[in-house]
Amino acid sequence: MKVGSDFRLPLLGKTNREIIQAMTFHGVSRRVDEIYTFLEQKVIDPGTTYYQEIGERFDLPYEHNMLGPTLAEISRRSMIAHGFMLSVIVIKKGGAMEPGHGFFELARQFGYEFRDSPLGRDTVWLGHYKAARAYYKPLASQSHPAAP
Repeated sequence: MKVGSDFRLPLLGKTNREIIQAMTFHGVSRRVDEIYTFLEQKVIDPGTTYYQEIGERFDLPYEHNMLGPTLAEISRRSMIAHGFMLSVIVIKKGGAMEPGHGFFELARQFGYEFRDSPLGRDTVWLGHYKAARAYYKPLASQSHPAAP
């Protein structure tokens, strides 16, 4: 599946109402808009952020599994609106410096097929990363006009 292509997403076997109810129950829905906006700003400059930074900034401890559902909802929204997973810019510190396992699981649920290898993962996440940066690049020049 091509990044940015026009298609409808399966809602992971659940209706919108079931997803919203589950997220509200888990306290996730109140943070999604704030974190979405934060990621939109980060994709412009510097281009990435870390799971730890989001967890600390929005009081969503990674260990309590609250960050995953939040990023999944952000990805679902950005896939519908723009054709890429905005959570792609959230990466692990150290090591491969790529999104975590949940990003790739979600990509498969969205219909992406790839090998579970560094090259296979790179193909998916770099495609989404480039699409996100390309989409937000014009917005960056509007928010940071060039000096005369």
